[in-house]
Amino acid sequence: MPISQKFQTNGEHIELISVAKSTFTYSITDVNEYKEIFSKWLDLNIISTKSFKNNKWTLIDKYSNRRNLVFDIKDSKLNNTLKCFALSIIEQEFSINHIQQVVSSVHEVIKITQGFNIAYLTALEDYIGKHNYAKRNNLANSTIQFFSFTSIDFSEEFKDVCTPFLNSIQRSRELPNYQHILFF
Repeated sequence: MPISQKFQTNGEHIELISVAKSTFTYSITDVNEYKEIFSKWLDLNIISTKSFKNNKWTLIDKYSNRRNLVFDIKDSKLNNTLKCFALSIIEQEFSINHIQQVVSSVHEVIKITQGFNIAYLTALEDYIGKHNYAKRNNLANSTIQFFSFTSIDFSEEFKDVCTPFLNSIQRSRELPNYQHILFF
């Protein structure tokens, strides 16, 4: 979480922001901190659900658009970690479309890998590889973001599988030399 301090020098205000990188460790303190963040966004009517424990959250933006986030992972620890990850993205005030896309991508990867089980590593690679370029990038990028949020066993192996799918550029043909176009 960013820590902000304001200083005043010669009538001008300077705001210093320091960011301490920390990972989510699934401790009671961490979960309670995210429950407070949940309450904040619930009070602001950005999240619509009864409680943190609910498995379906609805995000509402300023235009009353709605997006659903589903948290139905069997492992409750991993499910709550995904909820906290979603709250960390909400806290950064991304659009509800982006939040839904990132959380859904991580949810998809968790389902495919049976909770990041190393035995399903090749299944993940095959699954990501069969999609179009945009979907590949979304799945890979979101998974890597999740691993930077929390530590999971064998996360480096999963990152290694996801990395080749980042920013895949589809090339259907080489572009002609611009001088030939201008000459035409």
